[in-house]
Amino acid sequence: MYVLNFEELFGDGHPIHGFKKVIDRIDFKDFERNYQNDETGRPAISPKKVISALFYSILIGNLSMRE
Repeated sequence: MYVLNFEELFGDGHPIHGFKKVIDRIDFKDFERNYQNDETGRPAISPKKVISALFYSILIGNLSMRE
């Protein structure tokens, strides 16, 4: 298994660093309380990960949810 290093992927000047600081300050407890899927199907994806991916996509100019 290869572990990706966040610092190696994105250089010091990349806007993802400021984005990550903002996302880390958001309280996701209310979202996480309701996302559990322990009974059927695949494990649920963390709301923080889903929202982060959506917001980052918008940040880089991708306004389509299908791309």
